[in-house]
Amino acid sequence: METTAFRLPGVLAEIEEVAGREAAISVATSYGGRKLKFPTRDSLEEKSKRSKQNWLVKTVGHRNALAICREFFPFGGTVDIPSARNVLRRQYVYENATKLSQAELSSCLDISERAVRRIKSQLRDEGLLE
Repeated sequence: METTAFRLPGVLAEIEEVAGREAAISVATSYGGRKLKFPTRDSLEEKSKRSKQNWLVKTVGHRNALAICREFFPFGGTVDIPSARNVLRRQYVYENATKLSQAELSSCLDISERAVRRIKSQLRDEGLLE
């Protein structure tokens, strides 16, 4: 299901390219809305005890963290991690629209039933739901 309707924002899309959607979603759900310092590639290649304590390694694993830093942050850097809340909600509604009632979707996502109706309407307008 590769569609722009569920494309992750900003640096999360870049993380998804290198480490996969699951890793990008883990970063988003754990740190979305925060400014974080990415480790240098060299600090991760050392595989020291300190590198194992890094937030990125703890979140996506050493292999994925190293791939992300090699590709985008070889010298480290501080980045605002965007919230992917809206994208993930839209994706959840899309995937479960026929399985769950509006009330169940609302409860699972901790949003109002009106918000669920709005998301469904947007997805219909985009031709993703009937």
